[in-house]
Amino acid sequence: MPMVVDLKPYFTRARIAKRFEAMPPLKSTIMDRYFPEAVRDQYEMPIIPLQVITAIVNAVPVVARGAESVSIDGRGFSNQWVEPLPVRIHTEVGAKDLNDLKLIGEDSREAWATRRQEAMRQTVRLTTEALCCQALLNGAVNYPLLQSNGQFINYKVEYNNEVIQTISVAAGSKWNAAECTMVKVFELLEEMADALDGAGYGGDKDVLAGKNAFSALLALIEDAGDNQRPKVPTRINEDGSVNIGGHKIAKMAEVWRNPQSGASVAKVPAGEIRMIAKGYTGLIYAAVDDLDANLQALPMFVKPVERKNPSGYQLVAESKPLPAVAPKAVARAIVTA
Repeated sequence: MPMVVDLKPYFTRARIAKRFEAMPPLKSTIMDRYFPEAVRDQYEMPIIPLQVITAIVNAVPVVARGAESVSIDGRGFSNQWVEPLPVRIHTEVGAKDLNDLKLIGEDSREAWATRRQEAMRQTVRLTTEALCCQALLNGAVNYPLLQSNGQFINYKVEYNNEVIQTISVAAGSKWNAAECTMVKVFELLEEMADALDGAGYGGDKDVLAGKNAFSALLALIEDAGDNQRPKVPTRINEDGSVNIGGHKIAKMAEVWRNPQSGASVAKVPAGEIRMIAKGYTGLIYAAVDDLDANLQALPMFVKPVERKNPSGYQLVAESKPLPAVAPKAVARAIVTA
């Protein structure tokens, strides 16, 4: 009887998880910095109550001795849910690939399965990074959703109808304006920090600057040194970031790719900055819609699906990530004209 390679034993939940444990960690700036492993969780349902998100990102007041405790379930959210839509991708395994697998040993087949899983993991990671960028830096998810008819619509997630805070900058205080000074830069950063503190999001803060904004800042620093103006304490760090009066500003010139248009989208627009209060984020993986995964929550599940014409398999991967953010923990400013 001819030998047939069955792919299913290579993509069980246990083997998928074991490979993930052995794979080197993937790196992406926003997920690594603001959605690290410590704030990632798996939720056992395909829909997530809004109060679960609120409990992750919302600060609560203290109460007087003897007073009633404060609920972290979210007021007024008992019937509100968010349904994370899946990141679902596939790769083809044709009859030729299956014939080739018949010629190699078990260890080589495992290595082949690992390579396929790793490639799909990288694609899912890039998509999750884009979702996290939108949620954190824009205060909402607005991502292309491919329907079964091949048409795109927008997948949108908003967080309690909140938006990120916007701080206006006068024309003369734009960082590339002739009359701008380091004092004006410092005053803007202080105003942004006060806005975050006033909304209840204190603690450590980061500032991410788009490429034009960061270039304008470096030019200001150089000009301030040449003209010996009254100086705000300024230091350029070894990692290339800038410290201004205690505020650390890092360049963010990275982009993500829009899968509908193919266009590159700046994580932070070139002429803008974002100040982020740290510690108010989470990343939830909802249960995947697959019986072979026992309908459980997993960061990613892979399964082989046999097809007849042409004969072969599709390796289908699915993940249902949902960034949890507090929009008012982020402030935005347009700093170049």
